Amino acid sequence: MKNHIPWTLVAKYLSDECTASEKNWIESCMLQNSDFCDQMHQYQKLWDSRYHLSKTRSTEALWRELREKMQVETDHRTHAWHASIIKTGKILRVAAVAVVIFIVSYIYTHGFTGYPGTENPISYQTVNVDHTERMHVKLSDGTRITLDSGSELRYPDHFSEHRDVYLKGEAFFNVAPDPNKPFRVHATHAVVSVLGTKFNVRAWNENPTVAVAVREGKVSLRHKDPQHGGQVVLTRGKKSYLGQDGRPTPPVTVSSSDITSWMHNEMHFENTTVKEVLNQLTRWYDLKFVLEDTTTASEHLTCELKRSNVDDIFELITVLTKTEMVQKDSVIKLIPVKDMPGRKE
Repeated sequence: MKNHIPWTLVAKYLSDECTASEKNWIESCMLQNSDFCDQMHQYQKLWDSRYHLSKTRSTEALWRELREKMQVETDHRTHAWHASIIKTGKILRVAAVAVVIFIVSYIYTHGFTGYPGTENPISYQTVNVDHTERMHVKLSDGTRITLDSGSELRYPDHFSEHRDVYLKGEAFFNVAPDPNKPFRVHATHAVVSVLGTKFNVRAWNENPTVAVAVREGKVSLRHKDPQHGGQVVLTRGKKSYLGQDGRPTPPVTVSSSDITSWMHNEMHFENTTVKEVLNQLTRWYDLKFVLEDTTTASEHLTCELKRSNVDDIFELITVLTKTEMVQKDSVIKLIPVKDMPGRKE
């Protein structure tokens, strides 16, 4: 692969037109080669920000526009690229063809510094944890991971230069030490880097904030785009949050029990939205919660929930949200109590 860059496959990946197997191939290359991974993130960022192109625009028109912006002469290399792209256009949709033109144009102007140097990219696994369940995963390096209900983890069968895994949801990591291979957790827009430690990551899709807390050792937390925001280093007993603005919050002190409470069927919520609390209950009990008054979702709660007694939890939620609960099968509707004193209308 070192002598042949698969532009059409890269194009299909960036424009979301590739098959599942093609996506797996590209992402395994990204897992195996950090330089290629960084460049793919850069290409995606450039493509998303500068070329939201309509499928109705022709490949010829896109080529002329980009070539004019580049102000390059049509030498033999340009003609060769152009011919290859037009031929490819018979197979790919125009969005993918536009990405090919864009990347080739960009690299023609700015240069290319690296790409996966392997003929046999590693394969990887994806595990999904059902609601009400919990899962334990042991990686090839000895790292042990505990996944909460509703979480997803993507990891390679074996590690090469770096140890990269991808998380959606919440997990506690007990990372096997290896000073020659940093361990990185990619969680939505955050990247957590470590050498060997124990820490917790919470990164649910419905919550724009990623929370990281360290039980032992030291980790760094930053946005996935190194040029976006800053970085914070967390040591034992420290916690930080990374919002979509890319700026991690200053570390705050948390207890060891708070960091791993969910692993012991407890959850501590501090100034947390009702929506986030109900999402956690959905994962725990596989129930759907419906708020009749949708403004309740943005209200904030501070509470401690224990998974053992569901009736006690539901009673506490109704008291805190000033609602009544009506259940039909797996759907629970929370209805405001209109006549409750102190209720804001």
